[in-house]
Amino acid sequence: MIKFYFILPFTLFLFACASTSSQTDTFIASSDWQALGTYDGSEGLPEKSQSTLQELSNRSNGGEVDYKKYQDSYLAAVTIYCKPTNANMLALLGKPYLHACDRFPNGLFFYQDYINALRNNSSR
Repeated sequence: MIKFYFILPFTLFLFACASTSSQTDTFIASSDWQALGTYDGSEGLPEKSQSTLQELSNRSNGGEVDYKKYQDSYLAAVTIYCKPTNANMLALLGKPYLHACDRFPNGLFFYQDYINALRNNSSR
């Protein structure tokens, strides 16, 4: 029974990583930097650097990275993601918090709300 509790979350984690990677790969292959920024921000993923994006692009299609489009769309999406009311929903869905909101003045409060929601949900 203990193996089941370890294997199931691990399997779900791997599946989530694979789907995230394929979504990212699709945006990179089509050089859709705006869509990638929106995706990363709305998922609360850390912002990618220009060099990281260029490296990913070189592995895919070698296209030029439009980092401004990526940054602008990332910032717009992560701003919505980091609304304090979303911290509880994130915890309820069992999603990890990857500290994407730390750059904002309310980042610490978002994290505290997330931790409190995790605690409240785990005690039920």
